[in-house]
Amino acid sequence: MASPDVAAELTRTYQAGQRRISRGLLAELLRLWRAVVDPSDMASFVRFAELAAGLVGQRRAESAQDAARFYELFRASQVVPAQASALLGVGAGAAPGLAVAEAPPLQDQAVAGVLRGAALAGFVGARRAGRDERRALDNAFVKASGTATRLVANGGRDTILQAVRNDEDALGWMRVTDGDPCHFCLTLASRGPEYKSRATASFQAHDHCGCVAVPVYRGTPIPASTRRAEEIYVAAQRWARANSDLAAKGTANDALNNVRRYLEHRREGSNASHSAA
Repeated sequence: MASPDVAAELTRTYQAGQRRISRGLLAELLRLWRAVVDPSDMASFVRFAELAAGLVGQRRAESAQDAARFYELFRASQVVPAQASALLGVGAGAAPGLAVAEAPPLQDQAVAGVLRGAALAGFVGARRAGRDERRALDNAFVKASGTATRLVANGGRDTILQAVRNDEDALGWMRVTDGDPCHFCLTLASRGPEYKSRATASFQAHDHCGCVAVPVYRGTPIPASTRRAEEIYVAAQRWARANSDLAAKGTANDALNNVRRYLEHRREGSNASHSAA
């Protein structure tokens, strides 16, 4: 078994690669947006979506390829101890007995439809809310680019989850967040490994989500971010129970809402401390 440092370094490198892919896509989408979209011509949103679908397809394939390579390296660090020392060098390969298949591409027409809907919904919704044209365009781009980055990142996530299903040595997978997760991602990450025996075959992701899926083997170290997520989740539930005005409403979202309110409470406290200083 490789040291926790090797597993952590492989995961950090994978996350950095996925972030680079997302940033590259965003830069490409922004250039395309500025060149194509005209708020006086609703058909320009359609043209943007059709052209953007090709970019999404290219970046999704890149995300899936990066994920397959990560899975091979990570699996080798967990299943084949003899290869662990060479993992961060050149020439490390997959442990025997598993071919990692990259997530399949999406149909450009379907992607274009989703992007078109996101862009138009963002623009029209902002205008109906009273925002000026410039702000409405900004909102439309945020919506469209968020959907695009989710579709791209899902290429990597789907690759990992399918590999876990095909990997006899893998126990399951876990969600690893970025440096500043939202309450939704933090709550899901706090659960730790999602084992194969559970009915958790999909990776829940929102637009602009920076979380990745990481395979879990017997003895795989739990990342520090996951342990922090669990600590925050437990603290949030305890804090909510201590505040009578935050009593449970009896819904499936009680725990999630507790985390959201707790994080807001911590931010407000931090802002108040900075203001006093």
